[in-house]
Amino acid sequence: MFYKKYRYTNGTRVVSLFNGRISFRYSKEKSLLDQIKSNIKLLKINKKHNETLRKIKNKYKNNQKINFAFFVINNSMNPAFSLINLIKNNNIFNISIIIIPYMDFDKEKCIYEMDKTYRYCVDKFPNIEVIHTYDKNSNIFIDISNQIDIACTTTPYGGVLHKFYRAEFLYLKDVLPIHIFYTTLSKDYYGVEVIVSQEEIRYMWKAFVDTRHVINLAKKILFCPTDNLVVSGYLKMDELNNITISSKTKYKKTIILAPHHSIGDTVPNVMLSTFLKFSDLYLKLPVMYKDVKFIFRPHTFLKFRLENDKYWGKEKTDKYFQTIMNYPNVEYQDGGDYLRDFKDADGIITDCGSFLMEWLYTDKPGCYILRNKKTTQQMFNNFGNECLEYYYIAYEESDIFNYIDEVLIKENDIKKSKRIDFTNKEIKINYPNVSNFIFDIIVNNIKNGE
Repeated sequence: MFYKKYRYTNGTRVVSLFNGRISFRYSKEKSLLDQIKSNIKLLKINKKHNETLRKIKNKYKNNQKINFAFFVINNSMNPAFSLINLIKNNNIFNISIIIIPYMDFDKEKCIYEMDKTYRYCVDKFPNIEVIHTYDKNSNIFIDISNQIDIACTTTPYGGVLHKFYRAEFLYLKDVLPIHIFYTTLSKDYYGVEVIVSQEEIRYMWKAFVDTRHVINLAKKILFCPTDNLVVSGYLKMDELNNITISSKTKYKKTIILAPHHSIGDTVPNVMLSTFLKFSDLYLKLPVMYKDVKFIFRPHTFLKFRLENDKYWGKEKTDKYFQTIMNYPNVEYQDGGDYLRDFKDADGIITDCGSFLMEWLYTDKPGCYILRNKKTTQQMFNNFGNECLEYYYIAYEESDIFNYIDEVLIKENDIKKSKRIDFTNKEIKINYPNVSNFIFDIIVNNIKNGE
């Protein structure tokens, strides 16, 4: 069935199968037999994708509309708005937005999030069909795979998805899955080593990533080809270019406060959140800086985490959020778009991993909060550490005060020139035309070939 070639490089065994078309590394963590099985499985997946693509091509040749669906799990975790508009305006597609559940929540929270996201998408895309996949009458989630040809997903964590909306299920149902990451992968080990290495990504026909750095790391940690990973640039930020700055408010400065949700050990292997340490500071800042507008925008999952009795419980959490919402110079945001805030704000104070690279698109100074230097070494890869060099780092409250007083209010941004140069060279790949790049790949594959 196949033959093997062996060669050794720096103690690493490289195996070639099927006339050298597949190669992988041998390591203590993964047996040679497991690696062979993994690569054979990928061949089967690729064959199935090609069969599905041929069916889609035939629909196009016969002047039939191709049903293109965007799966949305949360209104803050959908980077594909600009691509949605391109698909909507192309006459070879029928387009729909599918609201899917986040199964890591209990049923009540899951449905609440779906309802909120459904209302948001109906309002934002009035001319596109939006489908809520929870049937309240029968209390079940709906399998819509027979209604679509191509599914664009934005959530790579297969474990939090209902089986109907996972890439493997769609692949078996003759749906071509593609993936647009809702977050940047170039900043931390979790992003590449956990997300990219998941089975969910293997079943994607194409997965579009932000930088070449992701591909290079993926090749090191995976034992199979990475041909389905495509460097496109970061799609989400295309929208930023289309937003104009709002008229100035009465406040001297506007600062985003964006704490992550990974408090304690709620998210294994993610040690980003500093909220429990700095929660009191977030309440003090609006009092200390009355001429500054603060946009308090916690990760959409933070409140749910805090409500757990292991941490604050519901009563303390509700009291905290009500307190900060009552300040006249604080705007509280519970999800939704934030690129408008990126455009209008003068600065950001955050520990969110996805914001590390995203904020650099604004060319404005940011303050990144870190637990300690050990956390930095554990969580961020080389590229992430490069990004951090162009932030004003905070470990203590005094670092945050210095950022507000010196960098924002006095406008002493000593990192500005080098930060903008780095962003233009290393981050803004295809910006602001990433959506066109991805769209062209999809359409060309449908129109060309057999």
